[in-house]
Amino acid sequence: MTARDSAPAPAAPTAGTLARTAKRALREPGVLLSLAYLAASALGLWASYWMYRPFGIPILEYMQPSDVLVAGLRDPTYVALVALSFAFWQLVRMWERWRFENPERVERLRRRWYGRLWAPLWRERLRRSAIGQALFGIGFATYLTLWFVYWYAQTETERMLQGRGTAVELTYASADAPSAEPALLIGTTANWVFVYWPQQHRAEAIAQQSLRSLRYPVAAPRPVR
Repeated sequence: MTARDSAPAPAAPTAGTLARTAKRALREPGVLLSLAYLAASALGLWASYWMYRPFGIPILEYMQPSDVLVAGLRDPTYVALVALSFAFWQLVRMWERWRFENPERVERLRRRWYGRLWAPLWRERLRRSAIGQALFGIGFATYLTLWFVYWYAQTETERMLQGRGTAVELTYASADAPSAEPALLIGTTANWVFVYWPQQHRAEAIAQQSLRSLRYPVAAPRPVR
């Protein structure tokens, strides 16, 4: 065994990178907030696309620039999903740290088929590259966030397709009474209201100037005993 083979792999500069990023954010918080705002907007566009796609609505064609900027701020669940992705990534980092600190146990684990899945050899090779390690961490965290948001959007769409969701009563500008059939509210933009009619299995985009009001029926309160 040569000295090169026995030399340990250099540690990934994750902690140093995070420390430098935190110091820079403290010096320039405006830049960090701007990047976070742009990331939230991109995340909102991603969620909107997958939420409206099963209804056959090309939501991106209905959006104004103002809608794009607030797309990621309409639902606070997105913030929770991002936090969940970050927590899951921290668990992965803990597992990675244990792997590299216990090479003998990992080698024994690799003798089984599930061990080769949890501790692949390419991760050791990637760890020797600081750039590759950083890109892997960013890419994995981004993938988790996009997947969680995609799952949430598909779950909400499936609920509405099954007839569950936020019921609304539409009153058109040319009518005095609300429509007899209630609809489910999919979402809104600056100029449009998107609803789903579960009885007809039909989605519709309605211009806001065509509506007089949008009423949310409230369940009758329970009698006080």
